[in-house]
Amino acid sequence: MLKQPQKEHGNKSPRSLAVTREGTWIAAGQISSIIAMLVSVRILTEYFKPSDYGTLVLLMTVAGLTNQVTLGALANGMSRFFVVASERLELDSYLNACGRLVIYSFFVASALVLILSLIISSTNYNQLLLLIFAVALTSFFTGVNNCISSIQNAARRRHVVAINLVLEGWMKIGFMLVAIHLMGVSITNVILGYLVSAALLSFINYLLLRTPRKVWKEQKNSTTEKWVAEIWQYSWPFSTWGLFTWGQQISDRWTLELFTSPSDLAYYAIAYQLGFSPSNIALSFIVTLLYPLVYQKAGDSSDQTRRQDARKLILKTLKLGLLLTVVLTIVAATTHQLIFTILVSSDYIQASKYLPWMVMAGGLFANGQILTLQFMVDFRTRPLMKIKIITSSIGIGMIVIGGYVYEIEGVIAGLITFSTFYLSSLSAYLLKNSENNNINSRVKRTTDNP
Repeated sequence: MLKQPQKEHGNKSPRSLAVTREGTWIAAGQISSIIAMLVSVRILTEYFKPSDYGTLVLLMTVAGLTNQVTLGALANGMSRFFVVASERLELDSYLNACGRLVIYSFFVASALVLILSLIISSTNYNQLLLLIFAVALTSFFTGVNNCISSIQNAARRRHVVAINLVLEGWMKIGFMLVAIHLMGVSITNVILGYLVSAALLSFINYLLLRTPRKVWKEQKNSTTEKWVAEIWQYSWPFSTWGLFTWGQQISDRWTLELFTSPSDLAYYAIAYQLGFSPSNIALSFIVTLLYPLVYQKAGDSSDQTRRQDARKLILKTLKLGLLLTVVLTIVAATTHQLIFTILVSSDYIQASKYLPWMVMAGGLFANGQILTLQFMVDFRTRPLMKIKIITSSIGIGMIVIGGYVYEIEGVIAGLITFSTFYLSSLSAYLLKNSENNNINSRVKRTTDNP
C-alpha cells in the first residue's frame, strides 16, 4: 500500500535491508528495460534499412515535445510533493490534484501538437502528419505512465515500479511484432504497436494506483485546488526549460537530417541508443533509487540538518556515478565491435566506433541529473531553470555547428561538450551556494554567541 515515510530510528539494519530490497527491485526493472531496448534495436535494424530507420527516429522526436513540456514536468512535482502530502495526511487531495493536472496537460499537449502540425504541413514532411499525431498520442500515454510511476516510486513501492518497467519494454516489442505480423513491415505499424502498448499500460498503471487508496489511513480534509497550485508552482519551471531541453535533444537528429544523409542519421541513432541511452539508464537507476530517500531525509526542507543529510547523500552518489561513467566508457572502448556484432544488423556495424563517446556523453549528463536532486530538495527550481535554458541553448549551438562542419563526429563532439558543460554548470552553482550558506551560518552563530 502507499504508506507514509517512517522516521529514522537508531537501529539501521532494518532500513539497510529495506533499501537493499528496494534497490534489487529497481535494478531488476532497469536491467529488463535495457535488455528490451537492445532487443528492440536488433529487431528494428533487421526489418529496416538505415534510411527508413532514420525516418522513424525523426518521427519519435515529436514525442519529446509533449513529454518535456507537459507531463514530464509535472512528474517531478508529483514525486516531490508525495512525501509532503503523506506527512500532512492529505494524500487523497494530492492524488485528485495529480489527476486534474494530467487532464489539463492533455489539452496543452494537444495545442502544442496542433501548432507543430501547422508548421510541418508547410514543409516537405507533410506526408508524415498522421504519424505525428499517433506519436504524440503515444507520448501522452507514456507521460501518464511516467507520472504514475513517479508517484509509486516516491511511495517506495519499488516492486510496482519494477513491474511497470518490465511491462513497458516488453509490451512495446510484443505489440510492435503483432502489428508487423498482421499488417506488414512499415513505420506506421511500428508506431501503431507502440500506441496500443502505451495506452494499455497506462490503464494498468491507473488500476495499480487506485487499489492502495482503499487501505490508507484516515486522511485530513484539504482542497484539491491547493495541491494543484503547489504542484504547478513547483513544476512550471520544468515546463519552461522543457522546450529548450527538447530542442537540445532533437538538434542532433535534425542537424544530421539537414546536413548529411538518412543513413548517417541512422548510424548516429544506433550509436546513441546503444551508448548514450544505456549509460544514462544505468545511472538513472541510482537516481530512481535515491530520490525518495533524499526527499524523505529532507522532508519539506524547513530543517537545516535534514537538508544537510540529504546533500551528503547526493554528493556520495555523484562520486559513485562518475566512477561508473569511467568504467562504462572503458568497457565500451574495448568491446564496441563485439557489442555491435551481437546487437545490430551488419548494415550498421560501421557505427560501432562512436559507442565509447556516446557512453561518455550519457554518463556525464546522467551525473548532472544526480545534482539536480539538490535543487529539488531545496525547492530551487527557478535557478535550475536558468541553468537548463542556458546550457541547452549553448548545446544546440554546439551540436548544429559541429554537425555542419564535421557531420557525425561534430555532432558527437557537440553532445559531449554539452554534457560536460551541463554537469560543470550545476556543480559551480551548488558549490557557490554552499559557500554562501556556510558564511551565513558562521555569521548567525557569531551573532547568537557574541
